[in-house]
Amino acid sequence: SKSLDQLSVIAGKRVKEREYWLSRLDGSLDTLGFPYDFSVDHSDGEKGLEVVAFDVPADLVTGLEKLSTGSNVRLHMVLTAGVTALAYRYAAGALDNDIPVGDAMGIRVGSPILKPKDTGTKDFINTFLVLYQEIPAETTFKQLLLSTRETLAGALEHQNYPVEILARDLGVPFNTGEPFPLCDCAVLVDTIHDYRLIEHLNLNMVLSFSKENSSLRGKWQFNPGLFKRSSVERLAAQLVRFLQRAVKEPDATICGIDVLSEEVKEKILVTFNETGGPY
Repeated sequence: SKSLDQLSVIAGKRVKEREYWLSRLDGSLDTLGFPYDFSVDHSDGEKGLEVVAFDVPADLVTGLEKLSTGSNVRLHMVLTAGVTALAYRYAAGALDNDIPVGDAMGIRVGSPILKPKDTGTKDFINTFLVLYQEIPAETTFKQLLLSTRETLAGALEHQNYPVEILARDLGVPFNTGEPFPLCDCAVLVDTIHDYRLIEHLNLNMVLSFSKENSSLRGKWQFNPGLFKRSSVERLAAQLVRFLQRAVKEPDATICGIDVLSEEVKEKILVTFNETGGPY
């Protein structure tokens, strides 16, 4: 891998790419995603990520295949849109199907670059793409898919600008061994991505999907110093629930798609009824 000094020299020659990324990300660093369970990372830094594995139901696999027309690149786009939508629901406080009031909210979800066809080692200029999207409250899943496609296309077109230098350009330098400051979560499909290319970024969440014959398996890696396992298990179930509805009804708003389990909805209802208030 290249040193920061080498990357700085390369970045200095890529004015177009630098301008693109600064225009996309400047001012967006206070955007939100999945909330932490712990305000301070209490891990020892050596433990690494833990894993919640889950199977994607057969009906959802069929729906995803149909929507992505058998393309792994499009499958990644659909899955990224789903994770982005769920992150938006948490950031906007809209888990109970209420449409949030206010301006559009920005969400950042990352992606590795596409895996090279040459399986040999390669010294990459950049291996990671930060996908930033401004999402209005009334956005439908179809609209989010189109936005995600455009965001991915733009990112891939300008992929040869090192994210390590980009972080420094934005005033949040990335230090080796610390979590990457521009993005908390990445989505990848192992047939087209290689996790090893982004492992050095120390992301707090990495959601990867593996295809085998007609099945699809998810693996949600997470930093146990910031997230509880039960929270990540809930996120995985909510993502599946969201996508099951979204692929069938892409014209539904992303806030109108049910993500809460019947058990959780029952708890909310009981809590509401036990408030004892006049309303």
